[in-house]
Amino acid sequence: MYLIRVNGKTSHNNPNCTDCFVPGEPPTYPKTALNYFRKCLDESFIRLGWPGVGDLNTRDGRGALPDCYDWKSLRQHVRDYLDAFSRIPVGSTVLMPNKAQPGELAIGCTTSRYYFCDSADDPYECAHRIDVNWDTDKQGNPVIYQADQLGIDIHNRALWGRALRHIEDEHLVNKIRAERKRRAV
Repeated sequence: MYLIRVNGKTSHNNPNCTDCFVPGEPPTYPKTALNYFRKCLDESFIRLGWPGVGDLNTRDGRGALPDCYDWKSLRQHVRDYLDAFSRIPVGSTVLMPNKAQPGELAIGCTTSRYYFCDSADDPYECAHRIDVNWDTDKQGNPVIYQADQLGIDIHNRALWGRALRHIEDEHLVNKIRAERKRRAV
């Protein structure tokens, strides 16, 4: 089980940062451009930042647009996030917090392995992706969970404050599974 944030700062939307700037990034969708929560729900994927390293399958920079940073120039904890994200297996449970609404999160199951999406029609910041089947209600609407119902303390920066966290706490995993079962998703 993984908690993955889909928001964050980016250097790709700053025109004053000429080595990093990607015209049109981030897009106007959603209005809170640095939070891709709604886009991920609507398009059934989860993403992680730092697209400037290119495709994580090759680690050769393929797909990177600007010459802003590369794999070697990133801090170790960022490389660890990217490495862990690229290795998430199909069938894994992922939790996606909504930065715009603290305490809200969506939960789903991965349906693909990691891939690099370098489509000009998609935000560059959403290049690192894994497809997800999000939990939905009987009408097909995404289920939005509350962290406190799941036993997640949103003030715990070791869990909630990281870009990616593998959740191994058996008590927490069981509580999340029970809440999903209770909602019959």
